[in-house]
Amino acid sequence: MVSRLTAYAIANNPNIVIVSGGPDKNGKFAGQITLGLEDYYRPLLSTQPTYSSSEAAENAMKELVVRIKEFVTKDITNPNNPIKKFMESPEGEIFQSIISIAKENRPES
Repeated sequence: MVSRLTAYAIANNPNIVIVSGGPDKNGKFAGQITLGLEDYYRPLLSTQPTYSSSEAAENAMKELVVRIKEFVTKDITNPNNPIKKFMESPEGEIFQSIISIAKENRPES
């Protein structure tokens, strides 16, 4: 299960990195989705080692990213979406202002 917050982070970040790890003692590989270098490769999502190869693990993560982006695209237009409701509230407007200021003042890599 992927949390809504993690799904939005994956769908809205152009600098995600997909990697695999393994093999484990059973010869299986795990997949992982992280943020990029500018975010110190912070992990967002990882699997158990269930894939037969490194390529299979990475391909599964790529497919998951596609599905997550499809979900987020549909979810953002859902009128019952709690994030949408929050962002349209006065508190959400303040939050959006804080994010805009942070982006404007973020150091260049």
